[in-house]
Amino acid sequence: MKRKRTGRPSDLASTYGEAWELRATAQRPDQEASLAVWLLYVPSASPAWEYYYLAVIHLRDIDGVPPAHKDWPEAEYELMVLAVDPRCRPSAERAEAHKLQFLRPGNVRVQWDSTSDEYAAGMARDAVKAILNGVLPVEPEGIVGARQLWQDAIRETADHYVDPTHGGHQGHDHAS
Repeated sequence: MKRKRTGRPSDLASTYGEAWELRATAQRPDQEASLAVWLLYVPSASPAWEYYYLAVIHLRDIDGVPPAHKDWPEAEYELMVLAVDPRCRPSAERAEAHKLQFLRPGNVRVQWDSTSDEYAAGMARDAVKAILNGVLPVEPEGIVGARQLWQDAIRETADHYVDPTHGGHQGHDHAS
């Protein structure tokens, strides 16, 4: 079994792994968009690496930063999951110091609209819980339907935050 290398106690844990909520401190103007940032330890997801970075950002304009790429004009938020390069010795402490390097391309990228910054940050926690409970894969490549599962899960959760009586996926016929 792979061994985690972070000293700080995790904020969330389950059979599939652990996660640390990170302080979303901006060291560059483009990092001001960060609403929630997590480091995840999911040792069973890949034989080559075990750490993942999950972030939720807003897509509003920031002075001095090129406009965010939006999949459709009304997109307001984005959730992304990136594998962390194991050579950078991942830990919660290194992540908060912006000393992680990521493997490209990213694993997951979902945009949505119609929530608030507070709810968008809450959606990050919900996604982390879903990953740690084996509901959402951090390595969707090669899993039939996994990318659509992510799209549906995030957008349906956003719909639920806006309307708690929301019973299913409505609208959001946006390009994925």
